[in-house]
Amino acid sequence: MLRDLWIDPSQKCRGLLSVLYAGETPIAYHYGMLENDILHYWFPTYETTHQQYSPGTAIFLEIAKLAPVMSIGTIDLGIGDHPYKHKFADTIISLPMGCISHYPLRFVKEKVRLAISENARKLPGKAMLKKIVRGAWPSFGKELFQ
Repeated sequence: MLRDLWIDPSQKCRGLLSVLYAGETPIAYHYGMLENDILHYWFPTYETTHQQYSPGTAIFLEIAKLAPVMSIGTIDLGIGDHPYKHKFADTIISLPMGCISHYPLRFVKEKVRLAISENARKLPGKAMLKKIVRGAWPSFGKELFQ
């Protein structure tokens, strides 16, 4: 799908690659989908050797600065509770989530997963607890709470 979005840039829905350079060296990248005037901010990444300079933040700010020139009216940061989203968002929209399945056990699994995820987000001291648990078990909850 990502390749198909990239191949035909004439579509109303197309891939958009942004690259941030330090001199001649690319240090941050973002690949997203541009749909009419909405940029869906999908895959930001950066060279960790330059992390002290916050290249992820820098590329986002450059994209936002150039948005009017590129006819981008909205940058959709998608779902997830990542700190950078709270730093950059000026509007947060709540959307319902769910699962439709022909398999009753999968439906129950998804319902339980969503209930656990929602309740975990409401825990006091969640950030500290998450840091401690992830220090001992780096992958804990990543699949469950996505």
